[in-house]
Amino acid sequence: MTTQTKKFKFNILDVVIIIVAIACVAGLAIRANLADTFSAKEQEAIVTFRVSGILKNSVDVTFLPGDAYYCKTMNAFFGYFGEVVERTPASLVSQDKDGIARESSVPYRQDIKATMTCKGSFDGDEFFIDGTNRVIPGQTYEIYSRNRRMTIQVVSVEPAK
Repeated sequence: MTTQTKKFKFNILDVVIIIVAIACVAGLAIRANLADTFSAKEQEAIVTFRVSGILKNSVDVTFLPGDAYYCKTMNAFFGYFGEVVERTPASLVSQDKDGIARESSVPYRQDIKATMTCKGSFDGDEFFIDGTNRVIPGQTYEIYSRNRRMTIQVVSVEPAK
């Protein structure tokens, strides 16, 4: 009685499986390296912004240092509130009966200039939150926290010191 031993034959399917396995391992290694380089570049920025027409008595109650703000426009975390830097009387521009624009102050309201600490990365002069959401001067964003919802206009973005 003779026993036959089956010899393993290498075919094309075996080669494909080995190549896919090597590609998966290489992909994981590359992804881990990229994650390390992106997280290493993350830094803090101070975003200065303006908000118009805030009730005077609500500023000290709802603008709390350290409050976490989320951005509806970006659908992402925006940053932590810093401080109110400047308060000015709110103004309203309207036309009189002759069609001339007149500016007047609005009682009980004020415009504020404030700061927020944001995390992201700088690419030249531009700042990005989450790598894709650009924050630039002149742009408006709708942000909210548990205490306040507001539309801000960015004045400046500078690296935190």
